[in-house]
Amino acid sequence: MASFVSGNRVGTFSQFSHREQRELILRDLVIKRWTEDPWQTGGYGLTRTPGAWTAFGSSWQNPHGKVFWAGTEQATRWPGYFEGAIEAGLAAARQAIDVIA
Repeated sequence: MASFVSGNRVGTFSQFSHREQRELILRDLVIKRWTEDPWQTGGYGLTRTPGAWTAFGSSWQNPHGKVFWAGTEQATRWPGYFEGAIEAGLAAARQAIDVIA
């Protein structure tokens, strides 16, 4: 199990006692059974098959005509996390602007 505190909240969070930090984290937890989710059928994160990262180069990130991939899986950093989704969205937006311009 892991929990993340980021951004401007980490400073405030670090001022709390261990007990207070634990209580805040436990209050925020949610139980999710990924194997019971009909759309996920497994874990919350992406797992590529062995060699997929190198076998396809950057082709899995490149646009196809006017289709621009913007899922968290296309991120070059933090794939599978919100940060990766934001990065991929910004990259796709830049690619779309380049096509339009």
